Amino acid sequence: MDTLSLGPASGGIMLFLAVFCGFLAEYQLEHKIEKDRGKEYIKSFREDLAKDTAILQTSIYVLKKNSAAGDSIAKMIQLGKTISPEDIKRLYQYNLTALGGFGVILTDRTSEQLKKAGGMRLITKKKVIDGIIDYWAGADAIARIETTLQKMRMQSREKSYLIFDNKYYAESSANGQRIIQDNAQLMTKEYIALAEFGNRVAHVKNLMKGTYTPLLKNQKAKADTLMAIIDKEYHLK
Repeated sequence: MDTLSLGPASGGIMLFLAVFCGFLAEYQLEHKIEKDRGKEYIKSFREDLAKDTAILQTSIYVLKKNSAAGDSIAKMIQLGKTISPEDIKRLYQYNLTALGGFGVILTDRTSEQLKKAGGMRLITKKKVIDGIIDYWAGADAIARIETTLQKMRMQSREKSYLIFDNKYYAESSANGQRIIQDNAQLMTKEYIALAEFGNRVAHVKNLMKGTYTPLLKNQKAKADTLMAIIDKEYHLK
């Protein structure tokens, strides 16, 4: 009876198939690991977006108060009338609010990983990739405007030191607001000094209201939209 002999060629084919199958298995495993890592990045990024929406909403509220106070200062000074004791107290209070601290620090926990660790290559959904890149662009625009705005705010604050005397600010009240003493006086009533201060405050207010706040609102809208896209593309909800 004849016996089937595979021969050297057939043995080579079997070895090739074994190696090839092993390669496919390893490739599929690696692909699954990267897919799982990509999804973990996305879930983490979505958590960051949720935090950002709260941060942005709070900042928008603070800027609205700052802008309103800045508008009040500018209008009171521009009227050019005699400033009454009650007007002085209001100016002291508006000064605290109009030039008070502000700033947006968006959550960059996952963004840093995506940028530096090559994580973006693990994101395979085009809509999500486009949304992330657009969101980063919005964050960069906010940072640029904020740098300018903070510089202008500090320049205005420097001028305020020649007008408002800190000794008339009493301790904070129960709600956290500073109490202005009834006998508060301005360090100068020279119109040029007051007008320059009012102009600077108005400039800060205009940039806050006309550019910075709309950027924050737009960034919040981007975050809301991107979260919805992520939920749909990755079936997170």
